[in-house]
Amino acid sequence: MKQNSQKTRTYQKISNIKKKTLMNMVFLMGFKIKHAAKQLNIKYAAAKTIIVCHRDNVIKQKLEFKSSSECKIASVNSKKCKITIITRVGGDAVSQISFEYSQIEEV
Repeated sequence: MKQNSQKTRTYQKISNIKKKTLMNMVFLMGFKIKHAAKQLNIKYAAAKTIIVCHRDNVIKQKLEFKSSSECKIASVNSKKCKITIITRVGGDAVSQISFEYSQIEEV
């Protein structure tokens, strides 16, 4: 019988603080996963797994809109129109701006 002389993989337990720091570095500061992992002394594979899981579980769930109807184009009968623009980075709302303007009547 042959014995396997291969080394077993060593796994790291990554703290929640490092996970949050990694996500901030990648999503908010714009670091590449490789560079952020190197600065935090995390293996690249572990860092990539954390980022992919975060994208799949958190960001995609936050992208759901609360409105039941889709965006539509229709004539507006009221005199005022209101538009809300929400900016999201990494699944978190960064800013929200509302515009309200009066409708121009056609002659």
